[in-house]
Amino acid sequence: MRRLLLVHPSAYLYGAFLADNVVGKNRAPAHLHCHAWSVGRGLLDVAADPVERAFAIGYAAHLAADEVAHREFVPAKLIESYPGRGLRHIYWELRFDSRVLQARPEVIETWRRVAGEERAAGLRRFLARHLHPALLSHGASHSIFAGTMAMQRRTTWLEAARRVDQRSPFPLSGEEFEWYRERSVDAVLGFLSDPDGERSPPRDAVGAAELEEAKRLRRGLRRARRSRPADPAALARL
Repeated sequence: MRRLLLVHPSAYLYGAFLADNVVGKNRAPAHLHCHAWSVGRGLLDVAADPVERAFAIGYAAHLAADEVAHREFVPAKLIESYPGRGLRHIYWELRFDSRVLQARPEVIETWRRVAGEERAAGLRRFLARHLHPALLSHGASHSIFAGTMAMQRRTTWLEAARRVDQRSPFPLSGEEFEWYRERSVDAVLGFLSDPDGERSPPRDAVGAAELEEAKRLRRGLRRARRSRPADPAALARL
């Protein structure tokens, strides 16, 4: 695998980016969800050449990182920010992503480079052949995704994201950000060293159970806060 990724690094990176290419992904059946490991491993199984395989490895590496995002980071922050309105899953992912871009602004330029390569269109077609489109067609989803990536290159967007990050009553400290970032890197490296999951079977990258439990606790905390904010018995029952 090491040699493959050294020869085709751009295909690997493009696959890692395009794992988020499906708009309305949660509308797909669970087994066809673009972040399901069955889908990621399915891409590895059908990859017909080294470029497609490097792309599929990048896609699956994204799922490994999402195990941390969807099972740990987002659920924890949803519970922590329970008093806030509108602070949902996408809010916390954007908070984290904006922090990544502050630390590594070259990420967007990397996207622009790999998305502009001649073989990128063929890799998108490969993905479209084997991925459930969910809410929109693959073409429409990709247009929205590419537009979102382009927007993040703009200074005005970066400044707005930085202001939200700084002014939010629910902080994401530098230490917390680094802890989750390192957890994500470790998850990716773990996948790359054990792609078949023989030593450590993959966990649900969608994080369906953890996210649902976080939402349940969030609702319960809000009810307890409205009825009697300092009632420890009400909180204990959650």
